[in-house]
Amino acid sequence: MYAYIPGADPKKIEITFQDNALTIKGERDTSYKGNFHRRERFTGSFTRIIGLPEGLDPDKIKAQYRDGVYR
Repeated sequence: MYAYIPGADPKKIEITFQDNALTIKGERDTSYKGNFHRRERFTGSFTRIIGLPEGLDPDKIKAQYRDGVYR
């Protein structure tokens, strides 16, 4: 699974697994105050909950962050 989270500080992202649900919480930077013609990504806090199949071993779940993507 890949989670694309550009603009978020990896130190402020929380990933948990409970009851066959993977939860990703974090916050994207809101400090840039430039002018925009169009902005494709939102800023501020977010939460995503993804249901996963039963039988996964939580001790074998790993997360790696690189270039704005959790793998």
